[in-house]
Amino acid sequence: MTETPLTENPPAEPSPHVPTGRFGKKVYAAVAVAVIVIALVAVVVFVPRGYSDSIPLTLDYQVGEEMVYVSTEKGSLGNNSMNMNSTSTLKVVSFDGEYYTLNHTITTAVLDHPFSVSLTEKINRTGYAKYLLPGDVQNAFGNSSSNPVLAALLSKPEARIGDTWQIPLDTGNSTFGTTGSLTLTFAAIEDVTVPAGTYKVVKIDVSSDNLASHVEIPQGKSNSTMSFTGSMYLEYGTCRQVKSDFQMDVTVQSTILNSTMSYSSQMELTRHTQP
Repeated sequence: MTETPLTENPPAEPSPHVPTGRFGKKVYAAVAVAVIVIALVAVVVFVPRGYSDSIPLTLDYQVGEEMVYVSTEKGSLGNNSMNMNSTSTLKVVSFDGEYYTLNHTITTAVLDHPFSVSLTEKINRTGYAKYLLPGDVQNAFGNSSSNPVLAALLSKPEARIGDTWQIPLDTGNSTFGTTGSLTLTFAAIEDVTVPAGTYKVVKIDVSSDNLASHVEIPQGKSNSTMSFTGSMYLEYGTCRQVKSDFQMDVTVQSTILNSTMSYSSQMELTRHTQP
């Protein structure tokens, strides 16, 4: 058997296209930096801009537009449960440069008896809302007719995804009121499809902390503590509500009733007519 002699491979000659030595290291470093820059540019270009841009927070209704919402509500009190569907129609009647005037008509049925109620709301572009209720009712509710959540939400011109806001609540008066706080988290910008169409929305998660309410009743006073969680979906750029879903657990203590109650609500925009 003849052995084949082993031969050493000659050293490879440097490629004329790959610099070596001290200057070659600098070239490699420059190439690495260029790759990183290209990757960053790709992220900026191809990641949807909605996720990095600020979220404008101001109401932008159009006079003459009409929005119809359908709500499904479920509640349980002890061994008793109740389901209720309602329709809310909101019409934008006028805008005086500061306040929108909105007409609400809410139609529902309680114990199979349908009824509807209409009310007028004035709301400015930064979210302060006031319901114009019949005389004695308006006096009883006092400043609880404002919308503290919406007013706080729109108190700043913008937000960003990941922002968390704490909203203190102190509404009403000695007859009826709510205290505690809500936490709003700007969770995402996404597309949501509802019966009225597909909308680009801001998803805002909501949770409560030490939420309590009181109400005067003929037999004394009723006090409640509440745990509240859910999400609301506002159209990007207009803050028009498109969808919401909430869950609330309530403990009631009063001179006539001590109980626990669960309540859930889902609402969707089912029809949207623009002028």
